[in-house]
Amino acid sequence: MTLRTALRFILTAVIMLTVLAWVMPADAGERHRGERDDRARKDDRRRDEKRMREERFHEMLKLLKKHRPELYEKLMKLKEKPDLFRREVIAAAEKLMVELKERKRERHGDRERGDRPRDDRPRDDRPRHEERPRHDDDERPRHDDRERRGHDEDPDMPSLDEIERKAKDIMHEIKERAPEMYEKLMDIKKREPKAFLRVLRDMWMDLMHREDKGREREERDMPSLDEIADKVKSIIDNEDILAEFKREAPDVFELLMAIKKHGFERKFLERLRDIWMEREREEGEEEDEPTLDDIAKMAKDILRNKEELEDIKRHSPDFFELLMKFKKHGPRPEILERLRDNLMEDEEECEEEDEGEIHELMENLEKVLHEIRKRAPDAYRELMKLREHEPEEFPRVLLDIWRDLHEDEGREREHEEERRIGPEEEEKILDFLKKNNPGWFEELMQVRRKNPDAYRHALMRARNEARELKELIEEDPQRAEDIILNNRLTHRQWQLVEKYKRAESKEAREKIRVELRGVLNKLFDVRLRKWKRHIEELAQEIEEMKKEEAEFRKEKESIIEEKLKELLGKPRRRFPGE
Repeated sequence: MTLRTALRFILTAVIMLTVLAWVMPADAGERHRGERDDRARKDDRRRDEKRMREERFHEMLKLLKKHRPELYEKLMKLKEKPDLFRREVIAAAEKLMVELKERKRERHGDRERGDRPRDDRPRDDRPRHEERPRHDDDERPRHDDRERRGHDEDPDMPSLDEIERKAKDIMHEIKERAPEMYEKLMDIKKREPKAFLRVLRDMWMDLMHREDKGREREERDMPSLDEIADKVKSIIDNEDILAEFKREAPDVFELLMAIKKHGFERKFLERLRDIWMEREREEGEEEDEPTLDDIAKMAKDILRNKEELEDIKRHSPDFFELLMKFKKHGPRPEILERLRDNLMEDEEECEEEDEGEIHELMENLEKVLHEIRKRAPDAYRELMKLREHEPEEFPRVLLDIWRDLHEDEGREREHEEERRIGPEEEEKILDFLKKNNPGWFEELMQVRRKNPDAYRHALMRARNEARELKELIEEDPQRAEDIILNNRLTHRQWQLVEKYKRAESKEAREKIRVELRGVLNKLFDVRLRKWKRHIEELAQEIEEMKKEEAEFRKEKESIIEEKLKELLGKPRRRFPGE
């Protein structure tokens, strides 16, 4: 072998080793280096966000102490109950910040309009620094400087200098978390560069505020690391459970093995908790929205319950209209989707209303508890026990009790209003009955002459029947027409019977007999149509029941499993893999 060949061989070997060293990891753990780095970055970001939230919370306390000392003292008494204390402080501080911003906006608006007091002194009598009146352009830099330094009235708001220093990081965060907001921001940066920093600050604060609310809800449900450690201790030596984790949740299995090897280190427990919360969120999202089959079953149940249907008609006319379309056209997908959308919107509105009512009740807690204690002492005692042992459930139960107390009052007022029938309404009811149910109209007139008190009650009953018949005319005109025809023919039937009894000649009786036979013939046809319609409805209901029976039979095992979980009590916090 020549020297040149040997050198070429050595050079080739060196190049190949270099490439292999670059491509292949130095050890087996290198494969997961990128993943570990991502986790570390996420952990760092989570810690930074938590620190920022705590700083923001303390700033809120300072703001309340400065501007609302009495409210601050009242809130500090709730410090023993951290969840309630934090929630009330944030709500009060947000309200105060809105007030301060409004005041500031009004004051700045006055300056921009030039509402400064006029100086009517002669020019020579003014002090030297007042000789030249300031122009709007001279005022603006001073205003910007003050805003860059930060406002004394709103310490929670970062200054424009801080925003400018952190602009790149903030923009990156907004791009990741709210792409639509980022696009708007870039558009503003091109069109109005001078206003960019202020808009960036407002968007950033709005994003942080929204995420804070979400995190607070998460933190209330988040288990402690001690709870995670206790759970791990109970399963780490159970080979069956470990095998299940290895098969269904390998990431959890790896963490359990790391804990078994290195001990209960904080980083492993935190990672386990993150996986736990992430899977609970995913399961919650899957269970949130009902299926179209669920909506169809719910609609059928409502249509069977007349009282609930009447209540929906009074309070949710749009939803009632959709139910009527469902009844007429059947379970069409477009109708079911609209029903579901309507339900979801109502739920969101109810949640917002509930939060607003809870906030108002907590602001006037002493008066509210005093009234509950006076009117419902048993409920008050239970409420106080709940406040001591389960403070996070206290606001919701307080709202339920408060609504129950005032629901009775509202019902009494509604009944009182229902009992009142004015002269105009009375006349309309009587005209409707005279035309569509003459027999009942004549009975009412007799009661009116003999017993006025009984007449008022009978008139209220007649009003309800008249309402139902009017609704039926709109919903099912054919059925309503048959009912009205049945009423008229029945009334005419008894009129002819009385006339027949009073008739003296044989010819008059025969004439009445022929007319009565024609009335009975028509009445028979009307009632036969009613009977036929009833049979068709029963057949349709039986068909639907057969379909439901087939579905139940098909899903027997899953239904039994769900019922079993319900009876035995599903745990509130489920460990991953269970």
